[in-house]
Amino acid sequence: MDTAPATANRPVEPCVVQHARDLNATVREWLQRIFGRALRDDEDVTILLTTPHAAPTSTDRKAVAKRLERVLDQAAANMESVSQAEFDKALDEAMLAVRPTGTYTIPMCFRIARRTGFAYSPTWSCLDSSGM
Repeated sequence: MDTAPATANRPVEPCVVQHARDLNATVREWLQRIFGRALRDDEDVTILLTTPHAAPTSTDRKAVAKRLERVLDQAAANMESVSQAEFDKALDEAMLAVRPTGTYTIPMCFRIARRTGFAYSPTWSCLDSSGM
């Protein structure tokens, strides 16, 4: 890990990626305690410096929730003429486009969302299609 101090000509980058195999023993042991497991030599450790932002106000969160609800309601209205079979086929095609190997599971919440017209339900459980 490069530990040279920042200078006017060499500012510190806000993101550092280090190979686990290159960590000194003290740092590696400390990270293993944080993660609760051993680090593999083929893993990388990424440290990102960020400045926290203020949490949105309750009013802002409610406004965003209302906008999201309108979008979901419009999506549901657009889907009224689509059969479950057509929806499932389109969803499978989309998943294959992003995971060409076919190794994916469709979260149950997508299937539930289609069947409930995208109406929010606090009982949604985003389980994969195997129920796990």
